Amino acid sequence: MLQKQQKRNMPAVLQQYEELFLTCLKFHATVKKNTNVLQHGMGYLKKLLSPDEKKALMKIIDAYYRSIISLIVPVTLLQHYVRKYDIAYLKRQYYLHPHPEELMLRNHV
Repeated sequence: MLQKQQKRNMPAVLQQYEELFLTCLKFHATVKKNTNVLQHGMGYLKKLLSPDEKKALMKIIDAYYRSIISLIVPVTLLQHYVRKYDIAYLKRQYYLHPHPEELMLRNHV
């Protein structure tokens, strides 16, 4: 693949990259989409979580869905369970660590 890219001229590569990048920016994150991602993440843990842990995580995800709490709350709880149960696949997901924590980008309600 690298050889093919080296043969292409840089302006054409940059143009294609820009077009693809702008296409990606058209997709907006919504509460519904975030809730779906959180529920899918929980699915990887369903056989590992205790009934109390499942209930707590579902309650937190629902509170986010109803705009009672900010996204950082269910994400942080999901991160906790991912570390606790050492779920390698979820550890690699950018969704759980999309930017430096210092930016606090998910701390709005």
